[in-house]
Amino acid sequence: PCIFVFWHRATLVAAAHFRDQDIAILISRSFDGELIARTVERLGFVAIRGSSSRDGTSGLRNLHRAYLADEQEGASAPYVTVLLGGLFLALAGLCDYGALWLLPAYLLGLLFLRSRILLFLLVPALWAVVLLPWLFRNLSLTGDPFGGAALRLATGGANYPGTLLERSFHPSIDTLSSWTHGFSNVTHGLRWEFEEGFPGLGHALVVFFFFVGILYLFKRRHAQKLRYVTLGSLVCLLAGPSIALSEPKIVSPGNHLILILPLVTLFGASFFHILLDRLEIGLPLIRKSIIVLFFLLNSFPFFHALVRPEGAPVHYPPYHPPMITLISRWYLPDEILVSDIPEAVAWYGDRTSLLLPSTPKELIEINDYVHPLSGIFLTPASRNAQALSEITKGEWKPWAPLVLGLQIPAGIPFTSYVNLPPNENEYLLLTDHPRWPHQ
Repeated sequence: PCIFVFWHRATLVAAAHFRDQDIAILISRSFDGELIARTVERLGFVAIRGSSSRDGTSGLRNLHRAYLADEQEGASAPYVTVLLGGLFLALAGLCDYGALWLLPAYLLGLLFLRSRILLFLLVPALWAVVLLPWLFRNLSLTGDPFGGAALRLATGGANYPGTLLERSFHPSIDTLSSWTHGFSNVTHGLRWEFEEGFPGLGHALVVFFFFVGILYLFKRRHAQKLRYVTLGSLVCLLAGPSIALSEPKIVSPGNHLILILPLVTLFGASFFHILLDRLEIGLPLIRKSIIVLFFLLNSFPFFHALVRPEGAPVHYPPYHPPMITLISRWYLPDEILVSDIPEAVAWYGDRTSLLLPSTPKELIEINDYVHPLSGIFLTPASRNAQALSEITKGEWKPWAPLVLGLQIPAGIPFTSYVNLPPNENEYLLLTDHPRWPHQ
């Protein structure tokens, strides 16, 4: 460490010569010292308050902390930590492609490290080892390195509302215009991020302090660098995944902002302490009480979620698990049942199930040329009385006569049907022959 000593008459000259070097200065808490502190802070110095007659011990302690912080900032990059962070990010990208939007922000963070050239070689090489085998596997199977993920950009658009795209056996590639439609989704996606994404971080007061604190110009260089990385991560996680958020309710579980929750908490709490220091509260008891209150307010949503009573174990609608188990017993393990909730049939019934195709014509084509089908099972997911307008005009329009229980579409190889409990006209089973007990 270096200590600069000079006469008061040389203060302005020294401040102008050594400006913007993040040098810590010990300044008294007098009125004159307050004027000097505010002036040198604008020149890029760190003002530490204290003198031999007032707060001398705390002043020396803060000088020592500033020295330690500078030593840590100047140290070489911790290779193991940086590589483990890159590995975690690559593994998160394998689980959800939305996490890959953080890759540019991670590279931005590497720019602020001393050993950035070597890390710029090691980290992308690590990402290549983890991600490239999976991307080549997708390319060989589907012709697209991301598989069918790009098709999500068209989900919910004018051509494919709701789940129509994933139910289409022959989607029209010429009319998808995935990327064009995807960029038109940014407005809806950003709205969902601010309405559901940030509250999904826990409804904590610290999120509010984060929004204000991220705009605060910190004096220390390492805090300022971390601020740039956090802003870059925030922009990537807001703008990137928002392209695919055509209908926010479809992707409500995919809150990628949770990946930067530690940074949100860090900057929110830091800005709270900055405001608390500006109050200059003299009594330590009052200061500690405010800190405890801030902690309790942020922890309240968490503790409230722990003590509140749990909901019903069975969510009805859209399906009743015992009914799915009963129906599945009427089918052999090698038979395929078409349903509007195939995941529930596979889980509760242990039977192979196919999502209801977009049109009866596609179902007939699958039955004739791909694999024989053994029935159609419809639930409140498609027969909900509150969605009659959607049934007759929306994505279920080709199946409206069957969903409403009016008639069986022409050409369907199923002639026997029955309405099932627990509520009438909510469950419909259409099969090739009666499989249920006659009594």
